[in-house]
Amino acid sequence: MSSLGNTIEDMAAFFGAVRPKIEDYFVQCHLACYYDDWALEHLNPSVTGNQTLTTKTLSVILEDVATLPLARSASDTSLPLTDGVNLAWASSLDQFRLTTVGPSLGEQTHLSYEDWENLCARFDALDAWLTVKKEGGCG
Repeated sequence: MSSLGNTIEDMAAFFGAVRPKIEDYFVQCHLACYYDDWALEHLNPSVTGNQTLTTKTLSVILEDVATLPLARSASDTSLPLTDGVNLAWASSLDQFRLTTVGPSLGEQTHLSYEDWENLCARFDALDAWLTVKKEGGCG
């Protein structure tokens, strides 16, 4: 159990809930390294796109905002976990930070790509173990 009372399965669930979106963020950052200004212009939300959000109701806006990147993409950057994050993902990222990142890597406000790879390796191994355990194997 972590210091917050979450089981390892809870930590895996929080990790799984944000994994695809965090992977997208780091792919966007890596693209920005290779294509510089072109990638940044096309990967980050446009001003025009943001202006169309102002004509919608809040519930529709949050659905649209959830499809945007977790944070502004830039080359060679870490993912902010507290400030400057997509509003639609802020609560999920905060839960992930408190229940998964903190107990695994220590208290952090940003997640580097190296730390992300470390977490992926740990949770891939955990997922394999949980699968074996669930199927009645050794564990």
